[in-house]
Amino acid sequence: MSAAPGLAGRELLVNPGARPGAATEPPPRAPLALHQRLPGYAVTPLVEAPALARANGVAQVWVKDESSRLGLPAFKMLGASWAAYRAVVERLGRDPEPWAGLDELRRILEPLLPLTLAAATDGNHGRAVARMATLLGAGAEIYVPQGTAGARIAAIEGEGARVTVVDGDYDAAVSAAASRAGERCLVIADIAWPGYEQVPGWVVEGYATIFWEVDDQLATLGAGGPDVVVVPVGVGALAAAAAWCAVSSSKRASASSSRSGSKRSVRTSRPSASKTHSSRNRNSKLPPPIRSRPQVVQRTSNPSGRSARISSKRITTSKASS
Repeated sequence: MSAAPGLAGRELLVNPGARPGAATEPPPRAPLALHQRLPGYAVTPLVEAPALARANGVAQVWVKDESSRLGLPAFKMLGASWAAYRAVVERLGRDPEPWAGLDELRRILEPLLPLTLAAATDGNHGRAVARMATLLGAGAEIYVPQGTAGARIAAIEGEGARVTVVDGDYDAAVSAAASRAGERCLVIADIAWPGYEQVPGWVVEGYATIFWEVDDQLATLGAGGPDVVVVPVGVGALAAAAAWCAVSSSKRASASSSRSGSKRSVRTSRPSASKTHSSRNRNSKLPPPIRSRPQVVQRTSNPSGRSARISSKRITTSKASS
């Protein structure tokens, strides 16, 4: 899909490991319910992009703007907040519901204190973990790789976290954070490794809020569900969430379409130009966040340079900040 008018799309993202019947159940809406109770929650804009639609020969393109979430300049708070909440609740050993507000939730969690949330980050995930730690009444220890920009470190420290610059790359920061796990410290990572998969799975669930919102926004506009979700990513957990939501949404829409004979719309997602790719995306030896979810894992060329297969459809896109 082309992002510039006049340029035909030349590449398709495909998953050669896709399994028929996989991910039939939709992700839970519980993360969305939590996010709606956090300070600063607002549904992010879904903006029509007619020039992008014309450039790709489709009827409509929609942009889901994820450049600001819950007071932070990235979508990462969605995954970090849900994962931190679930991890703390599991440590508590019981469901804290019903709680009317964060003050009450913090009182319920007092038996766990002192408690620290630890994470490795290139910037936004760690800042989000630090923000959620404060909301939960916990402390935060964030580990960043050598060479991390001073502005990123300052932003994380501004959330009340203690920041440690490790002597090494992102993987070294992950190892440092992982070593802190204990009775008084929970590790909130958005990348998995053998024996540590549950928390990254909760991060994936948290990102599903983006797609639940899109579904609700399209329904309000009277548009059908998507046919295609295109997500350029440098974050494996976001790719997993997009694939999970898209497959489950497609199956629901297909069932509805078979009954009504209606067509579905097309949704794509697009990150902002400021998107960066960290060392974990280029050469990390750690496994991807969730291997059980269908993910876009291979890029193949489309020699024709045409998008005829979706030429009669409607597309929605999303803009995300890392």
